[in-house]
Amino acid sequence: MPEKVKKAAHAITQWKNVAFYLCILLFLLSLVSYIKGKNYGNGQWLGPLLFVPLMLYFLGIMYGDVPSRFYQLSGLAPFPIPFSMQFDRAVLAIVLLFSGITLNGILLLFSILFGSPTFLTILYGIYMLIVLFELPHSIRIFRYLQHIQIMRMNAPNSVKLFEDISAYRSDEFINFESDDNPVFLETVFEELKKEAETLVQQYSPLGREQQYALNLAVRAGEAVWEARESAIYREAEALQTNLNIIYALCKHADMEPPPDLNDLTKKLGEIRENDLPGEDGKIESFPAPPS
Repeated sequence: MPEKVKKAAHAITQWKNVAFYLCILLFLLSLVSYIKGKNYGNGQWLGPLLFVPLMLYFLGIMYGDVPSRFYQLSGLAPFPIPFSMQFDRAVLAIVLLFSGITLNGILLLFSILFGSPTFLTILYGIYMLIVLFELPHSIRIFRYLQHIQIMRMNAPNSVKLFEDISAYRSDEFINFESDDNPVFLETVFEELKKEAETLVQQYSPLGREQQYALNLAVRAGEAVWEARESAIYREAEALQTNLNIIYALCKHADMEPPPDLNDLTKKLGEIRENDLPGEDGKIESFPAPPS
């Protein structure tokens, strides 16, 4: 497989995780300082609480950033968790985001009413301005939730959206180094494209290209999860079929391979050797992405 190009700029960044843990540290330090301090002036108790709405808001955007990463094909990666669980994550993200904003608004009002230090009131005000400036970007989570609701109502067979894998099944074990593999995997990719296009909804708040990329990412994520489960239970056919999906997307959509792809292919080779002694179990391995 060609060397993987550097991730696009819209991929998730680590500053959100760092900021969240930094808020926890600052909250604990300010709480210790408040408890040990002897000067409890008006509104001083609002000092440690400054970091509570920050933690809620950062946790919300960390949860909500998951679906937004898959809106462009240039950032295509397998969905990290099952589709139904991601919907729950997005709902939780909305609750956390607006809990943080609401709590900060209440604490800002208290800071003004109780005559807390001016510097503390200014900090609450600055934070409110920052989150209100960021809010339009966070609304993408709303768009994602609306898109899922529309898919559930309008998509064909929406109850079992990604369970049918018959189109990607191999009649026999596929050796990914054989001459027929490119043709077969291209056929699989064409079927995946048709599936992704079928699920595009006219009235979705997401654009057509965003839906197309998201559908492929979700399909890839479901295949990864099913492949892992099949490897545990040594179900060779199901593992082979889901690897067909993953390899087709890696080869033809430049999808970022899951970190355990090599382990899954080796596991399939072991199962093949046990079930079909004497068969050539060579399988192409993609380099695992850097952690």
